[in-house]
Parts: sequence; structure tokens; C-alpha cells
Amino acid sequence: MLKGKKVVIFDMDGTLIDSVGIWNEIDIELIKQISSVKIDFNELNRIQEIRDGKLKEYSKCKDAYLEYCGYLKEKYKSNLTKQEIHDLRYKIAEDFLKYKIDYKENAENLIKKLKDDGYILAIASTTKGKNMEIYKNENKNIKNKADINQYFSLILLKEDVRELKPNPEVYLKVLDLLNVQPEECLIFEDSLIGVQAANASGIDVAVIYDKYSDGNRKEINRLCQYHFDNYIDVIKYILIQKAKEIRKGIIEAVYQAQSGHPGGSLSIADILTVLYFHEMHINPQNPKWEERDRFVLSKGHCAPALYATLANRGFFDVEDLKTFRHIDSYLQGHPDRKHIPGVDMTTGSLGQGLSAANGMAIAAKLDHKSYRVYCVLGDGEIEEGQIWEAAMTANKYHLDNLCVIVDNNQLQIDGKIEEVMSPYPVDEKFKSFGFEIIKIDGHDIQEIINAFEVARNIKGKPTCIIASTIKGKGVSFMENQVGWHGKAPNEEQYKQAMQELSK
Repeated sequence: MLKGKKVVIFDMDGTLIDSVGIWNEIDIELIKQISSVKIDFNELNRIQEIRDGKLKEYSKCKDAYLEYCGYLKEKYKSNLTKQEIHDLRYKIAEDFLKYKIDYKENAENLIKKLKDDGYILAIASTTKGKNMEIYKNENKNIKNKADINQYFSLILLKEDVRELKPNPEVYLKVLDLLNVQPEECLIFEDSLIGVQAANASGIDVAVIYDKYSDGNRKEINRLCQYHFDNYIDVIKYILIQKAKEIRKGIIEAVYQAQSGHPGGSLSIADILTVLYFHEMHINPQNPKWEERDRFVLSKGHCAPALYATLANRGFFDVEDLKTFRHIDSYLQGHPDRKHIPGVDMTTGSLGQGLSAANGMAIAAKLDHKSYRVYCVLGDGEIEEGQIWEAAMTANKYHLDNLCVIVDNNQLQIDGKIEEVMSPYPVDEKFKSFGFEIIKIDGHDIQEIINAFEVARNIKGKPTCIIASTIKGKGVSFMENQVGWHGKAPNEEQYKQAMQELSK
């Protein structure tokens, strides 16, 4: 959906903000105040459909909303002029705009994610300029979550175009002002006229569900390229696609090196995706930023997963993954904090990473810093005694800024973990050491997101997320096969793996 895109454009009312229903409330109140005839309240239940139809009818007029108010004057035999009705409508609306209107749930998180990932954000809407000024400067719901002034590089409104949607003028103007091609953009819309405008401009469109457009749902879904029930589904879709790219990066690195550990790298790809593209506060342009969250890959042999994640996040070029384990490459077989941007701890000797993560978490406490520390352990790795010494330390110092993730893929280099040296029950062991326990499917993006959110709110003790995963996840012939713990695919296997991950 976002591949090859540079610009993401949002409609405002009904798409970014939950305002359509509020405008219905405003129009119903307006009609009550201006009408000199008996009101058919059953008809008022169709107020949005009526309003959208009239705005489409008047789209070529100088002020479609003024003409809509003229329609209301005639319909309800008002003694006011259409201009007076127009002014009254916005007087009624003012308190709604300031205090009731808010972003749709999780819209602000998508805005922040896209901006953080380097996309140019724009608003192209039929919203009036004076309404936008309220949203930008007076509406605290919007301003405190994702300040429009901060996140959007271009805003085009009703006053900036001659014709309203479904005419594509506003979207064509975005292309012109930002000097981009239609294929470099993606539009988020909610209504039929918005989707029609997007299609007429040649730009791909993703629809965010809005109940007030249900009457046109079948046609909307027919015309759009993507449709989502809500913004968390958009975020999940983006993360799932990103996890595929990370898995491809793992296979590419190990194949080019003809050496490495693909199985355990593939099993943690979804966890690293959520951490680096949703959860952690980091800055690829400033890898040593003091306020950043820290990550320790204690199972350091799964460096291909960390490197592919860092590359896709922008810490270094994705093409560099092809140099993994090559002579003179900085991407050596295990993470190296001195030479690799984004690596917070050199690891590889199993069992030591949690101790380092403890040190980082204690330092944050001593320095009164708010950053969090995340540490991924292998389920075979927790057979190491130092892990449990470190677990005691985490409990002693009440490290609630520490989150441990156990990659429970059930296989280690010599076979099944319960046969080699069983660490079970993992949950009861960490619980007895004072950890809050969260158990999840380590490949379910929503469960991973939820787990990190819960962990953030645990106070007074560290958290351990036990993630049930599949070794080799995403590549059919590698899944649950211990032999893929530490070997590279041949050319035929490489092609099959990349083909599967490209679906």
C-alpha cells in the first residue's frame, strides 16, 4: 500500500476526525431553530444523505454550503436569509468544533508513525478555513494528540479550490504543489464523493470506515483500492507488510553470507517490527540520542533479524544486508555497538544480555530518565544460569522500565528445549523471580501491541512477555525445523523463500 509512496493525503471530516455525526447534530439543531413548518423527524435521520446530495449538486457554485443553507431556507420556510442561516449554522457549530470534535481512534498514532517514517503528510478537504483554524489552534483534543501545525506540510481547504469533490481539483492541486506523481501518493478518504475524486486524480485510495457513509458502502468498496474498519487495522496492515520486508532481509543476508541463523531470526521478526516501528522511541538520524529507548538482543546469533529491522527503519542502507558476515563488512555475525548504527549492546555470548539490559534500566532510574529497555531472550538461552542472576537483580531494583521478551519457539541448536534442558514452566519461573507475566502469540501483531502497552503501565516490577513463536516463521520449509537453526539456504531454497515472503 505504501510501497513507492512519498506523500500521504488525508481528507478531514469523517476521515481524520469524527465530525460527520456532529455536523448532523448541528444541522438538526439548525433546522429546529429556523423552521416555521412542522418538522419530519424521520427525514432528519437522513440529514447527512440530504446534505451530501445538495453539496454535490451545488459543487460548481461559488459557495456550496451557502446554497445548501438556501435549500434549508426554502425547505423549512424560514424567515431568515440564506446568509443568516449560514452564519447561524457556524455559530451553533463553534462549541462543537472546539470541544466535541476529536481524532478518530488511533488516527493520531498513524499520523505520528507516517511522519516518523519520513512520509510527507497533507490534508485536502472541503473543510472551511475558519473551522480548520479552530482545529489547529483551539481544539485541545486534536492539538494535544497530534498537532496539525506540526505534522502536516500542506493543507488545502474549501477556499483553495473552485470545485468541490467529487471533482478532483483539490487532489490535483496537491500533486502540483508538492511536485509529485499520482503513483507516489496515497489518499485516506471516508465518503463516496471523496473516493470518486481520488479515482479521478489517479491516486490510490484507502477508505476508513465511517458509519455515515453506509448508504454508499458497496460502491465505495468497489471503487477503492484498500478499505479498513479503523486506524488500528491500518497500523496492523503496515506492520504486517513491514515484517515481511524484514523477513526478506533476513533471508537475503543469510543467503549472501552462506552463513548465519535464519530460524530464530524469523521467529522474532514480528516482535522486532512492533518494537521498532510502533513501540520504541528512537531516532534513526540520531542513533545515540540520550532519550531513546534501548534494545538488547541477548540471543545475539539472531543478528540478521536485528540488522534487517534497523536497515528497514532507516539506520543504514538495506543494500548493506547483502554484505552480512563478509570480510570488511561492518555487519558481522553478532551485534556490535561500536560499528553498527542502532545497536545498543554487543551480544553473542548467550546469557549475558539481560545483565546489560539491567544496567541500562538502573542507569535510567539513577539519571531520572524516562526511556525504557527491551531485551529479547531465546528460550534455549534461559538455560544459562546468569539469566536467573540477572532476573533477581531486576526484581531487587524494581525495574519497571525493563521489558523482557522470551522467544519461545521451542527449539534450540540441539533439538527441542524440553529434551535438551527444559526451562518449563517459564512463566512460573519468571513470576517467582518477581516479574509481571504476559503470555502472547508472538506472531499476532495486535497481541504484541497490546502486550507492550500493558507492560508500559506495570509499576514497581519488571515485565516478562512470553511469546509463543514458530522457528523459521514465514518460510514453509524452515518452519519448526531445528536444522534451520544455523544454516543458509541454497539458491533454489533462497528463491522459494523470497517468493513465499513476497505474497
